[in-house]
Amino acid sequence: MAGLRNNKEMKFYAHRGASADFPEHTMAAYLGAIEQGALGFECDIRITKDDIPILWHDANMKKQAKSTAIMANRTYAQVKAIYPAVMTLNELLDLAITHKRSLALETKHPVPSGNRVEELVVAELQKRKDSIK
Repeated sequence: MAGLRNNKEMKFYAHRGASADFPEHTMAAYLGAIEQGALGFECDIRITKDDIPILWHDANMKKQAKSTAIMANRTYAQVKAIYPAVMTLNELLDLAITHKRSLALETKHPVPSGNRVEELVVAELQKRKDSIK
């Protein structure tokens, strides 16, 4: 228990960014989390119809964008037109690398694409790892 009282031993992750103060999964939310001292970010990942990994929790766009659109049925361009603040996984990875923050990545299911979201996430992480070597 003593270790739990020592903040140097704990990592605080911002749930969907600083989502209490900014719209969740937006650049503003993740930048706000950095300003608030979060050492890492949690995010939810879905893919669009054209296989773009984006940060989004729900299968539809009702909560954030007041739209009945279903993520899996829309291209990234269509999602961006409905909700301009949508972030891609790549944008979050760039931000995390630049600011040296850890990530907790959560892929969302069930989806019509099966495990495609995991395949895309692993491929992007592997590509970035290979580029560092």
